[in-house]
Amino acid sequence: MASDLDFSPLEVPEPTFLENLLWYGLFLGAIFQLICVLAIIIPIPKFHEVEHVETHTVNFCSKNHHRNIPGKPKEFKTL
Repeated sequence: MASDLDFSPLEVPEPTFLENLLWYGLFLGAIFQLICVLAIIIPIPKFHEVEHVETHTVNFCSKNHHRNIPGKPKEFKTL
């Protein structure tokens, strides 16, 4: 009975180039996904704040700016 048991290691074929490429691609994809999830979870402080600059707009249109007469340029009034 002792002779029936074979404890020698199994012969595992070497991985092919495409299998290696698939394994490394899946490994790098998993690392990329972890980085993306961590980027969502961990807030990054903003180093500079954009100052709000108020701009004043002036209406240069005439009172009848809603009329669009073809061929006639719109008249503008200056303040």
